[in-house]
Amino acid sequence: MLHDVRVLALVGFLSASCAPAPVPERPSRAATPSTVAAPPSSEPSQNPTSAPPTPTPAASGVAGGPAALPARAFPPPDIAPPQPQSAAAGDGQWTPFGEAKASTGAPLLASTVLHPHKASGFVTLLIIAVDLTATRLGFVPGVDDVRGMTVPFAPGLVPASARDRLVAAFNGGFLPRHGRWGMRAGAVTVLPPREEGCTIALFANGEVEIRSWPALSSRDGELAAVRQTPPCLVERGTVHSDLAKGRTKAWGGQTPGIVTRRRSALGLSADGRTLYYALGIETSPRVLAEGLAAAGVHDAAQLDINWNWTRFFTFEKSADGTLEVAKVLADVEHTRRDYVERASERDFFYVVRAEAK
Repeated sequence: MLHDVRVLALVGFLSASCAPAPVPERPSRAATPSTVAAPPSSEPSQNPTSAPPTPTPAASGVAGGPAALPARAFPPPDIAPPQPQSAAAGDGQWTPFGEAKASTGAPLLASTVLHPHKASGFVTLLIIAVDLTATRLGFVPGVDDVRGMTVPFAPGLVPASARDRLVAAFNGGFLPRHGRWGMRAGAVTVLPPREEGCTIALFANGEVEIRSWPALSSRDGELAAVRQTPPCLVERGTVHSDLAKGRTKAWGGQTPGIVTRRRSALGLSADGRTLYYALGIETSPRVLAEGLAAAGVHDAAQLDINWNWTRFFTFEKSADGTLEVAKVLADVEHTRRDYVERASERDFFYVVRAEAK
């Protein structure tokens, strides 16, 4: 269970030539697409669900260099600990995570820790910030997600065309059979979007949005990938009303006598230029949402839950040039070649450098 040029495809790149529609409450990012999306379909899938038209595919390769962006600081400003009584030294202070750097020398990833529970210092929220002005985001369904379908990409693996620029990969959400939340990659629809689903939307023009489906459905034809989860933990800066009332079932609440030891989430800043991955240890859905809101996350979706399905890896090349896992956010069973040689059973997102090699 559980933004800088054009759209990269799983086995090639999708064209980003169409002019994007303005996004309310955010500065225009028309020249900053950073979405790594799914490929054009070269053959029909078996048992497909009808999907809206996808952008016209372009030839494999990087279509142009990085676009100029307004200067801005990264990492984000440090976070005031939301619960001073349970805070530990260093809480809310950002430090570089891994070795990946932008052309300016600034880190591409940064991490911090929060203790969002009002009393317990054991409840911990690990957060990774990703600079979306210097990276692109991609999504790949897992082997189990598309089992029985014929798809025009290798499920569970970062596309070969993206590996030279691979920075990180992290888990997706619940299996399709658990909640039946929408999942689409290019022309391949595993499950259609649901009205109540919190939608991680990767647009063909490069934008990334996290919103409830009704807020995004009018732009369905512009989407390159969709990954839905239970209702948004945080939307427009507000924690979901059900969570505030203690109703957690939709997010896989904790069964009496059984502790859900890990719970992950994906969030965006209000300007859409910083992506946040969060891994909560012993966090309930409510505490996870409140911790993210306290960190300044504007919109957030819960991803997968439980110990072995919550994972954030960075990648580097070894001395012999082999691409492999270099740094892990929290201890989890894995191999050094996960996502690049060993296919994932579950869907995942990945981050690549925006600049062409």
